[in-house]
Amino acid sequence: MTDRQPPTRLRFPQNNRHWLGHTGHGTTTHSGKPQKTPAPIYRHAAPSGPWPWMDLESEDMMTLETEPVSSQMQLAEGNYQWRGYPQSLFGNWVTERVKRCKMVDNCSKDSLEKCRIYYVDVLENGKFKPPSDDNPPLDVNEQDLAHLWGQLQTKPTGLRLRVLLIDNLKHPVLQMLGTRYIIEPFFFTSSLNWIPSRYQEEVVKQKGDHITVTLLFVRTVSWEKAVASSQNKHNFEDEKAIDTQESLSLRSGRVLSFVVGSVSRPKFLVHSSAEKYLLQDLLALHMIRTSDLSGSTIISYHPGAHWKRTTAEKLYNIVHKVGESVYWQKIFEQSKDPTFVFLAILWYALYAWDESLEHLYAHMNWLETNVLLTNDSHLTTELHTIQAQLLHYASLLEDFRKSVTFVKNTPSPILESSEFTDPARRDTNKLMHKECDNLLSEIERLAFQLKNITDLVRVSATARFDDR
Repeated sequence: MTDRQPPTRLRFPQNNRHWLGHTGHGTTTHSGKPQKTPAPIYRHAAPSGPWPWMDLESEDMMTLETEPVSSQMQLAEGNYQWRGYPQSLFGNWVTERVKRCKMVDNCSKDSLEKCRIYYVDVLENGKFKPPSDDNPPLDVNEQDLAHLWGQLQTKPTGLRLRVLLIDNLKHPVLQMLGTRYIIEPFFFTSSLNWIPSRYQEEVVKQKGDHITVTLLFVRTVSWEKAVASSQNKHNFEDEKAIDTQESLSLRSGRVLSFVVGSVSRPKFLVHSSAEKYLLQDLLALHMIRTSDLSGSTIISYHPGAHWKRTTAEKLYNIVHKVGESVYWQKIFEQSKDPTFVFLAILWYALYAWDESLEHLYAHMNWLETNVLLTNDSHLTTELHTIQAQLLHYASLLEDFRKSVTFVKNTPSPILESSEFTDPARRDTNKLMHKECDNLLSEIERLAFQLKNITDLVRVSATARFDDR
């Protein structure tokens, strides 16, 4: 936080005025190894599980918890009704359960990490509001939370959709969003704990619903390291145990030869000082699809700055570029269904996967060459580590496929309202299936490519073992 106050309070726009978030510049290069992600607890991924954040062997299963708080509790607390979330809206989410799921602990607590909300507005005609310096993103003032609550309570007009993207989520902001949009706590717990999930809830015929997709994907990031020869041993501080939650370091270079006496020996030089990591990133989206005049809403959660993952600022810029796409703009004009924007955002994970497999294949060529030319036992260990990582990547890619299939098979209840004529409803469903199939086809291509790399690693590892 800062003592300097802006001359005027920042506001969410309530009409067709333009606004802007800060623009990112290029690819970030990190100086340290990316933080590893927590192992996901899949049984706590969705509200369909009747015992949220309870384990069968725990004492909690044998005792009755505190009597659920009535949802009327929020009405008695006036402007601070959000402080009761989640128990005020979801009575079984008592204090101990909130503690177990780390809903509070995993929120950003660093005072240097500023909670900032970016937003993208899509007008009723399908056009995206262009950025403007007049309306920057909203920096949350933790000393004036009532102001943010008031802004969230005010409904915008003239919009089909508003996308909210949150950097460095603070616990009070989580409570406000959860209360304002009646969000199942599972969206926040699956996001904060990096658990892949997909589900629909709050379904009201012809009125709307809520859909959630929490997706882990693989992305390439650069990191700085001095140029080194093969005489400088690789960094294998974590080779004692294979951990698929760790990032995977990639290298590239060229093979040279040097002569010792009359014998020519191979030597591998790392040719680039900017090496890369493959890390797991997170795409966490919750969409409130509604026929209300205020329009639908997409909420995008982003891990805190210390994770060095995709920021709200970066995704904000990417979402705006969707509005610049001629292809997608035609889709938004053809159909009023805001779910198409949700689907378009999923393409970000596809691009990240594609780039990652490209770099991974180059790394495998590097590794295979060195396995053949050297007798470095570390390389054999690395091959086995990569094998485990690739199996994990295959499961993440399958989660991606299931998420797109979920969107395809979960049409919005709004389509059954009077807002859509029978021809418009049929055209929208046909178009949604077509665009989902396009993305699924690309995922299938990636799965085939990943299998080829996996087979290459298996052959290399087997050959190395046979040579021993």
